[in-house]
Amino acid sequence: MDNQLWLVGLGGFLGAISRYFLNQYFSEIKLFPLGTFLVNMTGSFFMGLLLGSNWISDNILLLVGTGYLGAYTTFSTFNVELLIFKKNKQEFQFFLYVISSYIFGILLAYLGYFITTNIRHNTSLL
Repeated sequence: MDNQLWLVGLGGFLGAISRYFLNQYFSEIKLFPLGTFLVNMTGSFFMGLLLGSNWISDNILLLVGTGYLGAYTTFSTFNVELLIFKKNKQEFQFFLYVISSYIFGILLAYLGYFITTNIRHNTSLL
């Protein structure tokens, strides 16, 4: 159990730092919060990869899935940014951000899942 907590904690530490740096790097783009968007899209893709991978150990799932990706992606920041758009009466940015985040997030999660399940099936044929 202690080992599992360390894996989640280490992954969370690295994921939070990664999110911070990406948000800082893309903070100048004003259409909508591109840093949060990219974090959530890449996180969705990698979660899909993990979901489709039945060969990854439980420890790697804890480190990468629960720890890193759990801290890396950020639903709460996404919602606060949406509220700021509403407060500032930026309806176009609000709807663009909501629609693009959900559509691309789901598509990228599915793409990641599709890739790993097809790799698994194709290698079993060899």
